Amino acid sequence: MMDPRGIRWGRHEEAAMTGQQRVLAALRCEEPDCVPYCEIGIDPAMAARLCGWDATADVERGDIDEAFNIEESPYTAEQAVALADHLYLDNLYYVMRAPVFTDKRAGKHGRLFYGDGRIASVADVEAMQLPDPHDPAALARAREFLAAAAGERASFLITRAGIFPTVLSLGWEPFSYALYDDRELLAAMLPHIGLAPPQEARLLWVRDTKTLDEVECGEVYREEARARPDLEVLTGLRPLPIDRVGDLPAIVDGHPDLAPEATAVTGARAPT
Repeated sequence: MMDPRGIRWGRHEEAAMTGQQRVLAALRCEEPDCVPYCEIGIDPAMAARLCGWDATADVERGDIDEAFNIEESPYTAEQAVALADHLYLDNLYYVMRAPVFTDKRAGKHGRLFYGDGRIASVADVEAMQLPDPHDPAALARAREFLAAAAGERASFLITRAGIFPTVLSLGWEPFSYALYDDRELLAAMLPHIGLAPPQEARLLWVRDTKTLDEVECGEVYREEARARPDLEVLTGLRPLPIDRVGDLPAIVDGHPDLAPEATAVTGARAPT
């Protein structure tokens, strides 16, 4: 069978590299035997049609089932391997996102969409029941996926980091208003996502994702930056620039105007 890259290989038996080796080579900026092909989200309804599986939860009726919960992995480890074999993927991916407290709506074929947030007051926050991330049972399925990859494929963890669960649980519009006039609610919500102390925040501030030749980074990155031969540390620690209304200023000519407050940062640049 011919895979999407034009390489003939049943299940990697004629390839020079395994999927895991191929992905790691690319991450090290080395040349793999071919471009890695990875996915981080495959629609369960499409997967069922591709692989000839029985549609879980009567997909055609649009029923919502845990199989269509985008906060958890939609496949068993065996299904993930079968889908990866069918698509010649170089990876398996495991989904473990923080729960989102929002109305969930069914779209076509049972696809799940988020609606309005359910958190509207501090009392709602106190009623939230969150899973224990340190519970061994919570990682049992993840271990199954790691075992299924068996060194042949790269293993990806798909999660939702930062304040995004808070934003979705409040709703985009209520969250935006709360930034201005309901700091009490935000103060109650944000600790639930495990915020790090400001001195430990792994902050990376870039002008945009296409302009990475010079960045501002948090104090925790300083020693890592010094150890990198491909980076030049431009400044010592200095305050993160926050203007009088609590916002980051616009970056002009590659440099922000500094204000005397907030988290320490350092500048770093990649040699050109």
